[in-house]
Amino acid sequence: MAAEKGHFETLQYLLEKMGLSTGDKLQAIKAWGYYAIKGAASSGHLPTLRYLLEKMGLSTKDKLKVIKGDDYYAIRIVAYNGHSETLQYLLEKMGLSTEDKLEAIKARDYYAIRGAAEKGHLETLQYLLEKMGLSTEDKLEAIKEDDYVAIRWTAQHGHLATLHYLLEEAGLSTEDKLEAIKARDYDTIRSAAWREHRPIITYFLTFDAGFAYLESHDHEYGQKHVYAFVAEQLEALKRRKEVFEQPHPAGVFDVEAEEARRCFYLLRNLIRRGVRRDYADAEPNVDELGFLLTIPAVKNLAHQELNERGSNELLRLACHLGNRDAATILLTLPAVRALAEQTNYYRNEARGQLDLRALAHDRESSMHALTQGEQKRLEQATKHYEPLIKGDNVAMVMNDLRDYLRAHYQQNPPCLVSEEGRPIELPLDFSQFRALALSPKQQEEALKEYYKHPYHSAWRYLSKPNYWMHQQASYVYVDEQDRSLKWSSFAEYQFLIALCWLAAKDNAIPPTDGHTLEGRIEHFIRELMLIGRAHNWDKTREHKGIREEYDDLEGDKPSCYSGVKRRLFQSVIGHPLLKLLTDDDIRQEVRDFALTLFKTKMATLNNKEAMNEAYKEYISTLDPDSAKPLACLNFSAEEQAQCVAQLTQKYGDSFTSSHSFKMQVHSLLALDPNAPNTSDHYHALKLDGLTNLSFYLGQTQGNPHGLFGAQTRKRAEPEQVDNYLNNCRIC
Repeated sequence: MAAEKGHFETLQYLLEKMGLSTGDKLQAIKAWGYYAIKGAASSGHLPTLRYLLEKMGLSTKDKLKVIKGDDYYAIRIVAYNGHSETLQYLLEKMGLSTEDKLEAIKARDYYAIRGAAEKGHLETLQYLLEKMGLSTEDKLEAIKEDDYVAIRWTAQHGHLATLHYLLEEAGLSTEDKLEAIKARDYDTIRSAAWREHRPIITYFLTFDAGFAYLESHDHEYGQKHVYAFVAEQLEALKRRKEVFEQPHPAGVFDVEAEEARRCFYLLRNLIRRGVRRDYADAEPNVDELGFLLTIPAVKNLAHQELNERGSNELLRLACHLGNRDAATILLTLPAVRALAEQTNYYRNEARGQLDLRALAHDRESSMHALTQGEQKRLEQATKHYEPLIKGDNVAMVMNDLRDYLRAHYQQNPPCLVSEEGRPIELPLDFSQFRALALSPKQQEEALKEYYKHPYHSAWRYLSKPNYWMHQQASYVYVDEQDRSLKWSSFAEYQFLIALCWLAAKDNAIPPTDGHTLEGRIEHFIRELMLIGRAHNWDKTREHKGIREEYDDLEGDKPSCYSGVKRRLFQSVIGHPLLKLLTDDDIRQEVRDFALTLFKTKMATLNNKEAMNEAYKEYISTLDPDSAKPLACLNFSAEEQAQCVAQLTQKYGDSFTSSHSFKMQVHSLLALDPNAPNTSDHYHALKLDGLTNLSFYLGQTQGNPHGLFGAQTRKRAEPEQVDNYLNNCRIC
């Protein structure tokens, strides 16, 4: 203890005045793995350390043994604690070879460097990276180790000077800096923000990648960090423009390429804030948008692809969010307009028909705000279910969901096997889990079982507090009285969660697209699980030659607030009110309606054979008069209106708000007795290609005038035909 605390005189008295023999002294110094020397080194007591190493008769072999012991523990702990003078003494005065020094610095995956960075010991860090003979490759390897953990820990602990040194003075390339900021799903930014290290966040705003990430998480970081930065940048640009124009009244103010990129993200943020969000009103910023787009270098970037989100990102974002003012300004730019015209002004994106290939490669896809089409579908679902979740009913529905999760967990809880071979059932409640008094190994296995369980994971996401939360989780609320207690942002989305739960389990609205009610509920539960563990999937690994994301099976790291709404919107499948309606869906609905109506009409007619003969004669002769018996299968105006009514009831505004969908139905069902094409006179001919009605009429040849022209087929039995039609989806 005297050595560890640096009580030099006390230590000297004990070793020299108490009658210890030389052997006793050596034994004392070597006790507990040279604890006295390691303690003095750890605390940075250099005089004490020198006394023990130089005055007590240790051999060179003993000295090297203590320094090299436990993977150079003495050197690693000295670096971690930032005792630069002591570190220099151990590395340079104790007889270590050049190879030994490099081995010491590289020990435990460059622990000395990582530790110095974590604690913000800049002088120590510079000494290790610059004075110990590390090659450029070694330096980069040290900084990049474990997904840039040195940088991540430095940011996490708020050491701005050290962070600046690692990112900008240690030899990282532009690509390396980008990787460092993005590592572990922007862990540098998230951890610094969670600990409210404002200078660190301000510093990251000066990087394109940092600014892009922070501004896209508007709810989390906008008001707290981003808005002031944007205002400062705009004000600085305006002042510079004024200064430039005074001596150059006819000149054009411009910026360099790097600053133009930053202005691109300023534009993106202004577009985002120009519409109403759940948590903030729209901000009038047309003048700022217009100002930025007068800068030539910025204007030149407006249509280009700057990141993985494709070209014309600004216009597509404005279209996506419904920011009409921003879209109008952007469309005045010829390059922006030309690209937009090539893609029908991104109408499919506004409706929600996203490029799935691009979406699959976008790790931040959940961060995109709902499209206008998605917002409309959510609005119609809200209109339908709102009477059930008004006022206090939200809490009732949420409790119903929790009861469902609790009951299904208790029906099939995970189990461990004790050392005696008996099953240990894992309880739902945390206090009961702690009462099991499991061994550390059993507890680790148990936690992994909890993390893998969909019902328990969904239940934890809705718990306040969540005792299974990772202690380093970002995007969580913390109890100010007990900061170990944390929970997710679920409370702010209870209305939407309740709505989605009612939609998922609604047996009055049958599932579409081949889904089942049980499958719809199970999908919803799994989506809640993924929301609660969204950032447990940040890491990647190599599997069979493919880079894949995986659940780290650690404590819960939930989605950020901004990502929850889209994930919830995607949580209910096979529900017509939340489904993206497409042209193919309309054709399928008309096909099903028409085929059902044809079957009903044929069941009430006694002249099916006459219709069959008429059909055969028309196919053979194409004589219009031969098709007249088929008129009894035509749909009346009331029957056609019934098809529209069914679509309206099933899909709501998704159908009624689309003029093209209504025109498509009209085009498929409308007849024209004056048309030159006979197939336009009779539904049996016009819809044969869509419904395969000729099967039912016993026809063996195709109809050249059908919508698609039915193919030549073998005769089939009625049961076979029903099975075929029920399982076939004509696209």
